[in-house]
Amino acid sequence: MGILANNQISALLSLGADAMDNMFDIVIEPPAGITTFENVGAGRAGITAFNDPQFKHDITIRANGFSPPKFNVKTYEVKYKTVTLDRPSTKIEGKREFEIEFRLDANYQAYRFLGAWRSLIMQPSSGFATNALYGEEGDNPTGKSDINKVFGTVTVSALARPIFMSDGAPFEAQGVTVGKFTEGSLKVASDASTIPSSNQLNSWVFKQVWISALSEPDYKTDGGDAIKIKATFKFGEFIDPIFDQFGNV
Repeated sequence: MGILANNQISALLSLGADAMDNMFDIVIEPPAGITTFENVGAGRAGITAFNDPQFKHDITIRANGFSPPKFNVKTYEVKYKTVTLDRPSTKIEGKREFEIEFRLDANYQAYRFLGAWRSLIMQPSSGFATNALYGEEGDNPTGKSDINKVFGTVTVSALARPIFMSDGAPFEAQGVTVGKFTEGSLKVASDASTIPSSNQLNSWVFKQVWISALSEPDYKTDGGDAIKIKATFKFGEFIDPIFDQFGNV
């Protein structure tokens, strides 16, 4: 029997796996001020242990999605006779912020966590608002209590390879059936070949992160849907996937 020549079917099959928009994890490291705030309010406001590994796992699962911040170079026109061209200027345009929508848990643990973080910057009930960004890499925190440290870290990791298993870990894939795509997973597959390496992840790392805005829960009598709220995060330094792969040496 003859061999079929290369055709559209074989071309499609040999093209490879596509990137999937649900293969990602968001890991949040809270600021030091949250831990101090928790100690102050423990037993009064029902604030939970934000540094508890189980809560960090839960907040990852409750994040509904992520759109990276967008940047572009400012351009200007140059003209000569009948021709007009754009040239790049020495200015980057874009906002150092991103939004994440969270699905709330029945105990409102995620809501209290995000609300407490925002309250380090602004608390509408008391009228408190700060114009300082204290932290190890922000304004000088000397002489200030840790409750004034507002910076956290947010890491977003998307799988940048096909999903596969090996003989050493049948029916398991790190970050898909067990754990996360990042370090510190609650469970790690038994075979190291299923654990994504850094070059198999598309990662964004945001530092000096603080919350500038937080939407409130909406309620309705004819509802029955899971409640979702949206947090707006501002950041300072960050590493995007391209710099992570080629420039972060």
